[in-house]
Amino acid sequence: MIILEIPIYSMKENDFDKKWEKHINKIVKQANRENREEFEKYYRNFYIVERQWKYNQIIGFLVVYYEQGTIWFDEYCTMDKKIRVKSYKKHFMQNLNLGGYHFWISKEMTNEDIRRELIYWIDSFEKEVMNKKYFLDKDKYFNNIKYLDIKKMINK
Repeated sequence: MIILEIPIYSMKENDFDKKWEKHINKIVKQANRENREEFEKYYRNFYIVERQWKYNQIIGFLVVYYEQGTIWFDEYCTMDKKIRVKSYKKHFMQNLNLGGYHFWISKEMTNEDIRRELIYWIDSFEKEVMNKKYFLDKDKYFNNIKYLDIKKMINK
């Protein structure tokens, strides 16, 4: 049973925005001087969908799931070497097999114990396993994990 799926991004949001701004400025400089302001508005609106970091730069997921008394972690990520900010290329993901990333849940563990372990293992994955050039968007999950009744979820 899947407990969490945390997105892995090709870069942080502010880095993505900076690269788009650089690209837009480069294109706008090439426009006719009389029409630059109008062209910039058009260009920004035309590419508004592609400039949304939240959905367009996901290149993988850390999947946290429960199976037979154990919480497991799997990384699904692209194997592409280069990720472009402005691209129409689909990045296919594959399971990178994190066989060693798991922890056993004892009957004595409380929800708070399980949450603490989850946070420890997710932090460990980010620091020790995940490619350093990528960004794991874990903060909102850490803020919401306190509301999960994991014991109830896994005992169903």
